[in-house]
Amino acid sequence: MNAQVIKEMVLDICRRVKVRAVHLLDCAKKMDWSVNSKVFRVENGSIEEPRYIIALKVQAFCCAVFEEDPKCWHVEEDEIARINASSWLGKMQLSDPDHELIKRFENVLSLKDSPPQCRPVYSTQNIAKLQERIFSVQGEKINIKHEFIPQEVFVKYPNLLNLRPILSKNGPGILVMSTSWAVDVNLQRNEAVICEALLISTDHYPTLFSWVEKGSLELWQYVSKTAFHIKQKLVNLGGYTERLCVIPHLVDCQTGELIPNEANEGPPYPESYILGHVQEVVALLQSLAIVVLSFTSPLSDTLGCEFFNLLTEEQFSILHGYTGIKRLFIHGPPGSGKTLIAMEKIQRIQKSDSCEKTDILYLCENVGLRDFVRKQSVCLCETRASFMMKAVENFTSIKHIIVDEGQNFRVEDGDWYKKAESLMQGKHGIFWIFVDYFQRSHTTKDGLPPLTSQETACLSEVVRNSKDVFDAMSCLIGRIADNSKLVEAEHLKNMRKNIKLSHHFRGELVTLPKVKSVEAEVAQIVKRLLQEGHAARDIAVLYSTTEKLSERGYRVRGERLPVLFGTVEEVDQNKIVLDTIRRFSGLERNIVIVVDPVVHPFQNEIQLNILLSAFSRARIRLYILLRAT
Repeated sequence: MNAQVIKEMVLDICRRVKVRAVHLLDCAKKMDWSVNSKVFRVENGSIEEPRYIIALKVQAFCCAVFEEDPKCWHVEEDEIARINASSWLGKMQLSDPDHELIKRFENVLSLKDSPPQCRPVYSTQNIAKLQERIFSVQGEKINIKHEFIPQEVFVKYPNLLNLRPILSKNGPGILVMSTSWAVDVNLQRNEAVICEALLISTDHYPTLFSWVEKGSLELWQYVSKTAFHIKQKLVNLGGYTERLCVIPHLVDCQTGELIPNEANEGPPYPESYILGHVQEVVALLQSLAIVVLSFTSPLSDTLGCEFFNLLTEEQFSILHGYTGIKRLFIHGPPGSGKTLIAMEKIQRIQKSDSCEKTDILYLCENVGLRDFVRKQSVCLCETRASFMMKAVENFTSIKHIIVDEGQNFRVEDGDWYKKAESLMQGKHGIFWIFVDYFQRSHTTKDGLPPLTSQETACLSEVVRNSKDVFDAMSCLIGRIADNSKLVEAEHLKNMRKNIKLSHHFRGELVTLPKVKSVEAEVAQIVKRLLQEGHAARDIAVLYSTTEKLSERGYRVRGERLPVLFGTVEEVDQNKIVLDTIRRFSGLERNIVIVVDPVVHPFQNEIQLNILLSAFSRARIRLYILLRAT
């Protein structure tokens, strides 16, 4: 055997060992792991068969190396799956973050004493007070919450509220009715199910009721799967740590009687799983509130926790309380979560109506927002201009339309509203339009019907911006309402009275007037931010017009900063966005630097609106740089 054969043998052994090199969550090196080998012949001066020394060099590795995946399993998509090395290491590293930003917010759900699948939840809202408003337990009876069920369902099935056959005992507790609890926990709705209700009450097992016209094996499998997922969400997302079950039942929609399940007659859990006192009910309802109010925060990836990820009560009410409204205009100030609700509504439509991606059309005015939503791969996305350029035949499969930033739409390419409305003729889908007249960015007709013809819902709580940024926004909102000469003036004044901030995180607002070298000042601000530990993805630099951006924006790029710059089309990448205020409309970043925000002279009447749009893009810090004249 010669040296080359031995070397190949060693390399083959190294290849067969399925070593897993895993980087820690905060690793910056991201180096590769490898083993180097070398074969040396031993010179002994004899004629005996040659001998060799095999030398192995294991390179120092920055993180962890596993010989195989850990012997650890978890439940995934109803199956028991083995956890790979990377996921296992990530779970072992989870901890409550210690960050100056999140110290200002309430720790709704800590990892301490929580189930292993949980992530920490931070919010501006007190979960106990929120739960009491949404899922109230009153007195010694079961509170029936049915306002989220469309009235026509009760007209068609009058015995739905005949609950005596299924509620053998009285509270205290709550029966929460929903058009589909499956959709509420991110499952597909079964069209044969009329509505559902979740019972959480003393002297009862937590129970899921599904009203149907006729029972079947398929429906029993459906309600059992939904009940299991509700239980899983209450533990893994809601952080419930006590004994828990959710018993599935089918209910005859005509008689209100339970449909017997011959294969499974009695509850499979001992009586110790029955909720014994009201404190247990309240604890479970607080976990339920986290489940139904949760959404994915844009800050989650950068902070390592579910931050700011609970819907407000009014956001929750719009998503659940307007289910039967097909034409709706949702008005809200900047930072109130209009785009968030639009995205959540699209996802609920998909689960509720078994929609394909091409069945739902999302329309907005600017390319950056369109591309951001398009990357979520949840629906067909078009700008108003591209929508008008394409023939109606391209949209014949559309069943639902969501319009975002509707106040910025124009009719220069034709009547977009009439075209969108024509697509919905004869269809039962929704046509929802999100509007904020405070942020109108043009002086031409927007194509929207007058306020008197709109069925409206209003948002008033600002959740996105820090207090310092919100204070600057409030000043502009007041001036816009006072100076408005439009037919919406009264509407703006009424909205202004109700706008409020839902938290007290201060943030920072810095105004630099009479700056001689604006681009150099921008570079200095960026350098300081990078030194403080902020990433390029945290920052946006916005100019007032495309002309100003073209004229001076290149100078910011020329300051040799150790980061990459991009446009709004690259907002989800680790680049500083360098673009215009209008093109960044509907998007947001932690830190926004606004450069000389002055509009064209012929647009002076919307100067305040443009300023408001610019200011409201900043979640935490806002810098305003005014050029010396």
